[in-house]
Amino acid sequence: MKINGPIIKEIISLQNKEKIFNNKLLLFGLALEKGNATLIKVLKEDLNISQEEIISYLKLFEEKEWSTKKDLDLIKKMEKIKIIDIENFQHEIEEVIAHLNAITNSRKKVTESRKKIVQQWLRKGYTLEQFKMVNLFFNHLWEKDPQMSQYIRPETLYNTKFPIRVEEAENAFIDIKKYKKEIKEICEYYDYIFDQIINKNKNLEFSQLGQINMCSYIPFDIQKRITFWLKKEISIKDILFTIKKTIDNWSKKEELIPYISLLKILDAKFLDRLKIAKSIEVKKQKTGTNALENWLNTDTKENN
Repeated sequence: MKINGPIIKEIISLQNKEKIFNNKLLLFGLALEKGNATLIKVLKEDLNISQEEIISYLKLFEEKEWSTKKDLDLIKKMEKIKIIDIENFQHEIEEVIAHLNAITNSRKKVTESRKKIVQQWLRKGYTLEQFKMVNLFFNHLWEKDPQMSQYIRPETLYNTKFPIRVEEAENAFIDIKKYKKEIKEICEYYDYIFDQIINKNKNLEFSQLGQINMCSYIPFDIQKRITFWLKKEISIKDILFTIKKTIDNWSKKEELIPYISLLKILDAKFLDRLKIAKSIEVKKQKTGTNALENWLNTDTKENN
């Protein structure tokens, strides 16, 4: 790949158009020009460039006819980075199935028939995000129905009704998409606090409590619950504060640890938890604190 003045200007223009921040695309292009795998890995780590982003950058370079076979060979050789077959959508197909497996806790294989099912919709312009919305929404809709849960699979989700399913999922995500950044921040904070208080202090894992890492994917019901409180104009600061205080209080009693979940913390009693958590903070040095803490520790039992 050759980079000169005009191409640099065009890359900067592309960054603005594609909303690629921190000059990631330009820095990646310069590292690619040098053929320096170590530099690319450093950029990937320090700028938090995901595999999906790298693939999208390569697509842009491919479209502009800037990249060469040498550039693609360099990326192929780099550990943990796969190069996409643009025509066959290999990366997208694998990610769609992997996402569905993560949601359903299953091991569905990427068979030739499933490749064709996903590929046909990708060629018609449907996006990875739309597939993931369908996965999340219909898993939420069907997982607790014994008759429908068996149909949470590629053959059903992406059949001839896929366009209708996309429309249903997008309608369900209309409000949620407005708070995408906030939802991610809240889930990442929950993971962090859970890890600090439960995993490290109690030497437990998410899997032992029947939970998953929220950052791997965010279930539809959790996204919907967070959106509900944000629409009520509850601040992120108050949500994060309540998450920390609730996990901290419930973690002090072994029998309450299994009840700790983001969905539970944000249920119908969330405002009560917020109020009590703030009262504890103000009155923690005064008489009556124990009673307030006991309320936090027992209210979960009443609903389980």
